[in-house]
Amino acid sequence: FETIGNATAIIHDRKPVLVTDPWIAGDPYFGSWGMSHEIPSAQMENILNCEYVWFSHGHPDHLIADSLDKLSNKKILLPDHFGGRINSELVASGINTRVLPSAEWVDISKNIKIMCLPDYNQDAVLLIAINDNLIVNLNDSGARGYIGFIKDISQNFKKRYALMGNNYGNVDMLNI
Repeated sequence: FETIGNATAIIHDRKPVLVTDPWIAGDPYFGSWGMSHEIPSAQMENILNCEYVWFSHGHPDHLIADSLDKLSNKKILLPDHFGGRINSELVASGINTRVLPSAEWVDISKNIKIMCLPDYNQDAVLLIAINDNLIVNLNDSGARGYIGFIKDISQNFKKRYALMGNNYGNVDMLNI
C-alpha cells in the first residue's frame, strides 16, 4: 500500500484495487484549501486505475466534486451513515455506489478484505486486511466508539498499520 495527501491510501493486490478519500483535483472549502504538493504521476496513475473508491465522509477535503468527476466510473464504497444522504445523491447522479455493512468483512480481491466502521459523527474508519496485515485507516475520524473493537481485531494480524491525520490545516498522514 501507499499513502498520498491528507487521507488517501492506495491498496494493491498485484495491481491498484482500492483508493480511500482521494483528493486529486480541486480546492475544497470554497477555495480556502489547496493541495500543498503535486501528486506524483505514478501515484496518480495508481489512483485512476483502482477499481474501488471509498469515501469516509462528506467533508469536501475527502469527498470533493472535482475528484469525484475523475472517479465517477469506479465502484464507489460508502459507510452506512445515518440517513444515507451521500449515497442517495450519488445514485441520483448515476454513480455506481455500494453501502458497506457496518463491522462486517467484505472481500474486494483475492487477498484484500475491508471492514467499514461508521460512527455517530457521520465519519468512518476503514479496516483493510491484506492477507495477515492490517491497515487501520482512521483518517481524521478518531474511531469514535470503536477503539476496543479495533484493538481486539488487530490482535489477529501479524503486522498492523494505523493511518491517521496528524496536524491541522496542512494535514499529513501519520503512519504508526
